[in-house]
Amino acid sequence: MKNYLIFALFVVIKVSSTYGVYGNLDVPVYNYEEEELIVSNYPEEIKEPGLVLNERINKKAVRFVYYHKNISRDSFYVNFQIKNDGKEATEVKIIDFIAGPCKDGLYAGHKATKGFLSKMTSQEHKKIVILPGNTEQIIWQLIKPDSIVSGLIRVEKEESADVRVKMQFIDPSYPQLSALNYSSNGNSSVCGYFEKAYKKIKMEFNCDTTLEQIAIGDVPFLVDSKTKFQLRGNYGQVYDIDLVLDNKFNGFKRVNLYFAPVGGIARGLMVINGDVIETGFFRDIENTEAEKIREFILEPYEKRKVNILTIPQPGSFYPVAVVIQSNNTKYASLNGGY
Repeated sequence: MKNYLIFALFVVIKVSSTYGVYGNLDVPVYNYEEEELIVSNYPEEIKEPGLVLNERINKKAVRFVYYHKNISRDSFYVNFQIKNDGKEATEVKIIDFIAGPCKDGLYAGHKATKGFLSKMTSQEHKKIVILPGNTEQIIWQLIKPDSIVSGLIRVEKEESADVRVKMQFIDPSYPQLSALNYSSNGNSSVCGYFEKAYKKIKMEFNCDTTLEQIAIGDVPFLVDSKTKFQLRGNYGQVYDIDLVLDNKFNGFKRVNLYFAPVGGIARGLMVINGDVIETGFFRDIENTEAEKIREFILEPYEKRKVNILTIPQPGSFYPVAVVIQSNNTKYASLNGGY
């Protein structure tokens, strides 16, 4: 898949708060390994109505990401639906957030990511019961000419349910065109299908090391299961990072985490201990200095476990990096450290 989409970063950080004890904060747990990923962004520019997606959910859940710009002279609508192909009523759980239409793609992607992440961390989802053969509309979003829309949707189904998701670009003046497959009109395929939507990373950072970094959205790239195209940037993939900070010294150590927009234009979105934190805008590709997102003060001989969940989402260029840096400090911080 060609790299047309602009993306941002969100980071979820969970940290044990008791000296010498490992644990996680009371935050929602999602089994990302049981999710498939569908990304709709190629082509990023949409010029006519049509059917973009009509797929059965094969795993427990599907995570759907879209980011498109309308380059036609007419307004369209994004129509996202869920259909029950089974013989019995079934319940689905949905987390969704959309942004746009607007001119600023960085803003649209960031807003969609922030809203989706806020709902996910607060376990705010809606439940819908769908009768056999019925279809429920989830998203109906206007996309004006020369405007950008973005959205994130997570659909979780019952284990044995036969459920499919469907997405169309609809022109109300020509509804019959919305039923045609978008690629059959001479357009390229719009969606990419990825089975490995989750990546686990385990890393130990010794405080005698000055600097380390974790690359996000870098090689190896996800591969579309249908077209075999590479998704450069790994947009939509969940990175689950278990990071252990190890202070082997008889003295306090300060460890800083930074957001580094290696690829250019970017903005960071983080949820740290339940608090949503946003970095500034990195719009100047000539000035991409890293921004500190978290500080930890480690006691002598302390080990600290930090879990980082991150996913490339609409708003910045990839790859980006989470940079880890340590230095000495004489005293434990009373206000700025954790």
